[in-house]
Amino acid sequence: MKHNYSLSAAREHAKNNVALVLRRLRLSNFVPLEDVENELRRVETPFQSLLLLGILDRIASRNDEKTLRLYFSAITEWKNHLPHDDLDGMTPTEILEKYPPGPYEMDFIGGLMREYESRLNALKKSEHRLGFDINADFAQFQEAYLNRIPAAPYFRGGMPRTMRALIVEERHRAGHPEKDIEKVGVQIFAENVGDGAVDKIDEIEAVYVDHLKELDAMKRAGGRPDQRRVRAIRKQFEHDEPFHRTAREPHRFYLNYAMLLLLDEEPKETVLHFISLSLLHKPDYEVARKVRRNIRSRTTF
Repeated sequence: MKHNYSLSAAREHAKNNVALVLRRLRLSNFVPLEDVENELRRVETPFQSLLLLGILDRIASRNDEKTLRLYFSAITEWKNHLPHDDLDGMTPTEILEKYPPGPYEMDFIGGLMREYESRLNALKKSEHRLGFDINADFAQFQEAYLNRIPAAPYFRGGMPRTMRALIVEERHRAGHPEKDIEKVGVQIFAENVGDGAVDKIDEIEAVYVDHLKELDAMKRAGGRPDQRRVRAIRKQFEHDEPFHRTAREPHRFYLNYAMLLLLDEEPKETVLHFISLSLLHKPDYEVARKVRRNIRSRTTF
């Protein structure tokens, strides 16, 4: 009972710290804690969530190291204290307590992390890496790494075996359940290694800026815009909306969304709804106020 209480207390501690972060960022009215928990349950690693990634972007825009550290630790703690269906309802923390990694596993995984971080640093120096999929790259790197045969001292007179085989044998000796024995991969927040999260943010923002330029060109050209392109951009906006809702400039995003809906010939009420969202985030946003006045005064649409 005491153990269950400690897990519950850890979740509450993490939740309270996330609530503190949201208050500091003035996002409490836009991001319920239930949404954060639902996102953490839905994704494998926290920053696969666009909503959580947007919060990270907002913190970065303020150069607030204290809040950044609090956010990383709180999100990580909360994620690790949530039950997982693929772990029979246990949390990652409970699994580690019940089946702690042995010395081989600790040694090999430590080497994997060091090598992969060096790889990312080298990639960063050699290319921009826009569009780089860190999760796919890490999975491929991890597979190759675990299939290596380590140095002879690990065998102590036995036959050479791969790192994966040595970890599996070590887990067998520790009584690790057979059905989990192939889960030798690291549960890593891959986006946290090197600048992975920053790369994802850069990619989202680069696509967003390109689309804004395209929409501006459509408006300048006059006439009826290319509806196929308008719909494609709208689909991307809808996909990325959770990121922009919590990132550094949601007021600009929602106004741009409203302008996109104008091009898509949506009803006035729908357009005004997104302008209202813009003003909820920044009530003194004069550009949005002006657009709202102009739209309200129009008799046709």
